[in-house]
Amino acid sequence: MDWDHTSANGLDLRDTHDGNPLSTDLGLVMRVQRAGDIVISRPLFLIREWAMEVWDNIPLSEWMTF
Repeated sequence: MDWDHTSANGLDLRDTHDGNPLSTDLGLVMRVQRAGDIVISRPLFLIREWAMEVWDNIPLSEWMTF
């Protein structure tokens, strides 16, 4: 996600408790994982209500995946 793009379009963009970018407006968390010397990312799509309280609505197993 791009901070400039979301800001220019009036969309929110913040970080989760573990530093992953999150947009409640888009219902999207970009999950990041280190794999040796590289970083792998994957999108986690959520309904807007879940994204609003991401820590409470995402199962602990998801946070432990990476």
